[in-house]
Amino acid sequence: MATLDSFHIMIVSKYFATIKDFINLEMVCKKYNGNTKKFHFNPIPLTHKTNMLFPNIETLHLWSEKDENFGNEILANTQNNTKGKIVAEKNYYEIVVWFSVDYETVDKNNGKNIKFKNVTYTSNNINKYGNTIPTCVRSLDDCCYYDCNSINNVNIPSNVKSIGYDCFCKCSNLSHIIIPPSVTLIGDFCFGRCYNLDSIDIPSSISKLSDRCFFECSSLSRVNIAPSVTSIGYNCFSGCSSLIEVEIPSSVTSIDVSCFYQCVNLSKLVIPSTVVRIYNYCFFRCYNLSSLVIPSSVTVIDNYCFSECVKLRDVKMSSNLLSLGNYCFSGCSNLSVIEIPQSVTSVGQYCFDNCSNLRNVAVPSSVTSIGIYCFNQCIALSSVILKANVKLLGDNCFCECRSLSNLDIPSSLESLGIYCFNRCSSLNDLIIPSNVTLIGDFCFAGCNNITSVCISSSVIIIGNYCFSGCKYINDVDIPSSVKSIGDYAFSGCNNLKIVEIPSSVTSIGKNCFPPQTKWCVLNMHNKSTVMQSNTNNMDLPKAIKHTIIDNFSSLNLFVNKSTLSGSVLQLKHVKCDINLLNKK
Repeated sequence: MATLDSFHIMIVSKYFATIKDFINLEMVCKKYNGNTKKFHFNPIPLTHKTNMLFPNIETLHLWSEKDENFGNEILANTQNNTKGKIVAEKNYYEIVVWFSVDYETVDKNNGKNIKFKNVTYTSNNINKYGNTIPTCVRSLDDCCYYDCNSINNVNIPSNVKSIGYDCFCKCSNLSHIIIPPSVTLIGDFCFGRCYNLDSIDIPSSISKLSDRCFFECSSLSRVNIAPSVTSIGYNCFSGCSSLIEVEIPSSVTSIDVSCFYQCVNLSKLVIPSTVVRIYNYCFFRCYNLSSLVIPSSVTVIDNYCFSECVKLRDVKMSSNLLSLGNYCFSGCSNLSVIEIPQSVTSVGQYCFDNCSNLRNVAVPSSVTSIGIYCFNQCIALSSVILKANVKLLGDNCFCECRSLSNLDIPSSLESLGIYCFNRCSSLNDLIIPSNVTLIGDFCFAGCNNITSVCISSSVIIIGNYCFSGCKYINDVDIPSSVKSIGDYAFSGCNNLKIVEIPSSVTSIGKNCFPPQTKWCVLNMHNKSTVMQSNTNNMDLPKAIKHTIIDNFSSLNLFVNKSTLSGSVLQLKHVKCDINLLNKK
């Protein structure tokens, strides 16, 4: 550093942070002696003690209210380092104030040799000086014009750099405002609920549109967003019901939660290829949005993102999409076709719930789980292709898909949730694949077009009301893997004539079979079994240790004589004729 001459070392020392830095510099070599005497302004805050090192100061810079002002009182609450001593005012050619002051402070110091660099216009200033913003102002304070119904336009001076939060919030008559290119920051809720504001141009000096910036500006029909903007905040244009078209610049990488929530007239939208995620409720209830292209940069579409976009009929998905959030397209009643890309691994809960015009869906092999209510009440859905690797169909997944007739359940499936295909009234014969262990409650209830069911040998539990109301089923083969058949499992299956219950079954629920079932062959060897049914004939085989027969209105019971030896047969609420058979 000693190679620098005294002039250049002075230039360097302008950027020193403490008085210790200046003292240490003069100890480096003789040519740096007297460096501080060359300054005609203070490069750092001074005290009465350190002021002696800068004897030639003509311009005093004050960076903080706590900086020593040497008797030049600017604010009533200005602090100094005099410790209560009375200090005579020291005169300077100029005093430069860098900390924030309101306009009233500037006005009170009018005519003095004080230059204010950071003047803020406040709501109190408006009450005293009016709505016109003075040219010396550099920032508009938080809530500055809040709920000011007397203004319909505002001229923001070209020196203003920031507009505080809630600054023009609820200025219900404000219809026109020009944001100058000097502004770099617009605070949260800045123009929220300016109901008459009809257009806005965002200058290139802005990099972020803050949260709720134009929230519920119901007359806002035109927005010009500069290409400098990289993110659009939470609820930014939420409730802008007159907004028809928005061009989001390619600089934007983030569209935040509820950004265009309930922009009910938004019909044209281009999402740039720089956006990687579309957040919750982003375009929720954009009723007039009819088509959409999601660029390949997007990997996540969050919950409720396009929910209730009732005119949305055409969506082109990103080829790199990883997940579809809960309720993502729920209530999109005009959506007829959806192509889920190969990159997607999960489809969220209620994702396409009540998409009443959706006709065809192909779920790719990359998907391993489909959330609850995913295609619930898709009443026009006629064809579903489920590729291998799907392991779980959530509860109510295809509930009330009344047009669904063709369905190939993949062999990878392990569980069918409750109400999974409930009231799929067009569904034809079923083959339940070999890996399924559980058929949930009400799973196929009301599927009154099914005539036969092939239950795989892996199924352990047949849930309550599982096939209830499947009135055309005439044949059910219950495999030896089944241990439990739930209450009312086959109630209303009035065509069911024969049911053979394997020896693996240990529990049969109440009213499991309809009264029309003529007879039942039981092969429940060495099991303690509670029987609750309406079957009329029962052939009780040998080697049963303990059997409880309950709730039969009328029963012809055929029992081997050898069965009764050393066994317990308990009858409850049964009107019964027992026939002892001489079988070995």
